[in-house]
Amino acid sequence: MKTTIIVIIGLAALGAVGYLYLAQPVAPPSATNLPMGEPLPPEPLPAASSTAATTPELTETFVIDGARSRVEFRIDEVLRGEDFTAVGATRDLTGEIAAAPGATTSLRFGRIKVNARTLKTDSQQRDGAIARLILKSEDPANEFIVFDPTDLTLATSTSEMTLSGNLTVSGVTKPVAFTGNVSRNASQLLGQFQTTLKRSDFNLEIPSVPFVASVADLVKVKVNFVAVLALTN
Repeated sequence: MKTTIIVIIGLAALGAVGYLYLAQPVAPPSATNLPMGEPLPPEPLPAASSTAATTPELTETFVIDGARSRVEFRIDEVLRGEDFTAVGATRDLTGEIAAAPGATTSLRFGRIKVNARTLKTDSQQRDGAIARLILKSEDPANEFIVFDPTDLTLATSTSEMTLSGNLTVSGVTKPVAFTGNVSRNASQLLGQFQTTLKRSDFNLEIPSVPFVASVADLVKVKVNFVAVLALTN
């Protein structure tokens, strides 16, 4: 009986330590990452990125404004016996887009980076689990989720486009295709893109938690961005 009580106390203590560990604030973005809302310096557009239309000349450069942009993920789980959709989001994304004057289809996307440390959900404990156990974003090598576009194709009968490229999450790189559209006014590009990923493709394992019975493999990702005109050649 005494041994059983000791074991129970020990497990409770371990659970309390684990709870406190996950409840700690996630490490802040590295010093090299700009705070949300500040103007972003241009990041070179990689030559490997392509566009569905090579003409007219892409003489305008737009820079994503993180203060008015958002990356969101949704994943289904069973939480305390009830179906639940966990939602996480951040505005901390950077990137450049080259465009032809007045065009919404003659585009070339540069590298897009999302700071994984700034992803927030409705739970500080979940945020801690994501940062320390799932994405491991407190490790400097995993701080950024990076998307390197390789191709942009346009639908024949609608304004929808597919942006394909290589997505790197926690050190694993996989080909991914986003679908969406881009509109514009005189000095801004407005984009909406989405995709569905398998977390298992990126070796993202969910830690065993007593009150979480299961977590889906599919993750829905949505990106809404506003990019402002920064340079005209």
